[in-house]
Amino acid sequence: MSTAALKAQYPGKPWMWRQDWAQSAIRDSNRKTAIGLWVFALIWSAISFPVAWKLVPQMSRENVAALIIFLFPLAGIIMLISAVYQTFRSMKYGTSICHLDRVPIAPGRMFRGDIEIKTDAVPADGYRLRVLLVNAVTTRTGKNRSTSERLLWDAEILVEQGAVMRSPMGSRVPFQFATPPDSHATDESDFYNRYLWRMSASAAMPGVDYAAQFDLPVFPTGEAADGSEFAAFEQRHRVEAARHAITPASGVEISNLPGGGEQFRIHAKKTFGSAFQSLLFLAVWNGAIAAMIHFDAPWGISAFFIAIDLLLIVAAVDYFFGRSTIEVDSSGVRVRRQWLGMGSNTRSYDPASIASIDGTTPAANSKSFGVTIKLRDGDTRLIASNLPSRESADSVAAKMMKDLGVA
Repeated sequence: MSTAALKAQYPGKPWMWRQDWAQSAIRDSNRKTAIGLWVFALIWSAISFPVAWKLVPQMSRENVAALIIFLFPLAGIIMLISAVYQTFRSMKYGTSICHLDRVPIAPGRMFRGDIEIKTDAVPADGYRLRVLLVNAVTTRTGKNRSTSERLLWDAEILVEQGAVMRSPMGSRVPFQFATPPDSHATDESDFYNRYLWRMSASAAMPGVDYAAQFDLPVFPTGEAADGSEFAAFEQRHRVEAARHAITPASGVEISNLPGGGEQFRIHAKKTFGSAFQSLLFLAVWNGAIAAMIHFDAPWGISAFFIAIDLLLIVAAVDYFFGRSTIEVDSSGVRVRRQWLGMGSNTRSYDPASIASIDGTTPAANSKSFGVTIKLRDGDTRLIASNLPSRESADSVAAKMMKDLGVA
């Protein structure tokens, strides 16, 4: 049945306008993502490679654009590699299905379900499930369109190895979340200003890691939601996060303080893939700057690239050499940042000034998470960064709140 027919049959019930939503069996987007990457990468490469090849004879000090244009084929190669990896993932895990206990999901209410995965392998570190609400805004300038996503809310849980259930199709990963009572519902009526709810699932596996994403139907149903279910979910999540053991893979070292409380030493846990990507990007960017200077590019273009480069270098130094040392006890929180043994002055926060300590996510597609202190005057301070997951950031924040004597 067509979407138009479903809308006519179920007016005012947008969760019935998609077959997978109506059947409470939401299929992941891996296959669509792989196809989209292939189409975009091939079109991009089909245009950029011939253009770059034709500009080879024009390389000169007077034609800087001919040199800069080679960044576009490089981007095409990276996209093709991503498409191949996504294809291998789709072939290895097939299509995962998210089953919900009820449809739609009502704002402010608890919802449960499980993800059906076509593999018997169970990851040693468990599955990380994340639910997020994003506001996707599309702007149009002439014939060009660009879409940016603003993260409005997110939460992450860890489903440990022992909680994963066997099934005839492979494995089932159970979950339980609650949405904020004042959150925006799913709304795609305006293409240029959409509100989207998503659930992502990921796990470290031998070879190709598991990853999947599902669109969630969050719509008001007329049921009263006083926020108690959401508050209970947050409290339970905070207690579980405080109990969770912080592994060395998180880049966090915890030790007891002599007078009570704990010291947290936090640094980015480097992996070969992330370190290689960071260094490769820096090398390409600085190579482009060197070429601009060599070919006497206009100073405005070079200055812009150099300004961005300084920010990239600072981020890279923080990633490779940065460390936060945070001491938390009943007397307050003391934070010190260090780089190569040198650091800033210690910042102290007394318990009366602290409203909460929380895990945080910089952006919807971010792979790096942090910890913030929210002060009672409304100010928010980032005290740790480069944590590998939202779950690890939440665990560190919950342990700090417990040491402070608040939770």
